[in-house]
Amino acid sequence: MVGSLPHTNSLTINALTVSDAGSYTVEISNGDGKLTSSAAEIQVRTIGSFSHWQSSHGITAPQEDPNQDGMSNLIEYALGTDPNTADPPNAPVMHLERVVGQIRLIADFDLSIDAVDSIVQVEGSNDLASLQWTPIENGTGGTILTRNEAHLTVSLPADQGRQFLRLTVSLKP
Repeated sequence: MVGSLPHTNSLTINALTVSDAGSYTVEISNGDGKLTSSAAEIQVRTIGSFSHWQSSHGITAPQEDPNQDGMSNLIEYALGTDPNTADPPNAPVMHLERVVGQIRLIADFDLSIDAVDSIVQVEGSNDLASLQWTPIENGTGGTILTRNEAHLTVSLPADQGRQFLRLTVSLKP
């Protein structure tokens, strides 16, 4: 790998391949030893597509659940879990929490930053029999929805009767 740094604060390394993914220790100098940086470790990771992830895990269909943990392959992809291992360490977590005197249902989801072609949404229903699910939106019914590229949290008032949540994942067209 060869890079260039023409009087900027960034370095571009060209012609990387998937096999270049991994950990690297980097040290920068000006060649004659008068300027040298401290060593720093960087991670080079692959950002693939669902089809690449699917083939690398040996799975065939997005909606199957080969490890029988209740999460389809597509959900495992979005969460960054292994579709061949049940009970992943970063499975979604739900709990009750008192926030400013109010009991709230909190649902935490760790998301894969590599699943860039996925659309993740939380839906809610108060009746499992009707099969009517509504997307959970920030501010609706006291809902607080926070999200960044690696985490999604839904916080709902727990005093609104029976509530069911589900995570849905689809792929961008």
